Amino acid sequence: MSPDSCQTKASLIMRLTRGLIVPILLILAACAPASKTSKPTPGLIYERRPAASGVREVILEPAWLLDTQELRLGLNWNSEINEEAVLVVSVVGAANYHETEGVRFNVDGEAINIAPVKKSDYGEVLFHPHPPLGPLYESRKHFKIDKRFIKRLIEAKSVHVHVELFNNFAQEHFSGDSTAQWHQLPLNEMAHHAFRNFYSTVWPSQSPQP
Repeated sequence: MSPDSCQTKASLIMRLTRGLIVPILLILAACAPASKTSKPTPGLIYERRPAASGVREVILEPAWLLDTQELRLGLNWNSEINEEAVLVVSVVGAANYHETEGVRFNVDGEAINIAPVKKSDYGEVLFHPHPPLGPLYESRKHFKIDKRFIKRLIEAKSVHVHVELFNNFAQEHFSGDSTAQWHQLPLNEMAHHAFRNFYSTVWPSQSPQP
């Protein structure tokens, strides 16, 4: 879907579905940019306001978790959905997600299941021809969350993430104990720090505790 057609479609549907959160989440998930020519920078936050809709959008490119380089988390938001957001789960490689399963979090010992934006969705596979290490496939799927859950993830002492794929799974730590030795990455590319920056950008008067 081209940016112009996406903006036009979003503007039309938003006028028709104002007040309906799920349709707007579907638009936001569909229109979220994903590069097919170069690998986006993990943890990058950028804003835009398409002329067709005038809606403010904030996008967080999926950022690294703590254990491996397999799983990343990002966020999408626009001013039409206010306190809602879209969680973007990204898995390295070409993979189908489980059609109906959500993404499971363990937040300080409490199990929480987050539903996908679409009830039936295998996700989408993107191809990046020129990332630093050569050609790369990436698989993404979108889930419904809100600002209270984002804040809880940021402030929790320990968060573990589990994603069901079609014939496999991926799991990592968002925060807390990790045995990983590989991640000598800039802090801004790590999901926990990037989520805090995103929250402060979208809801600056309600920033979470350090």
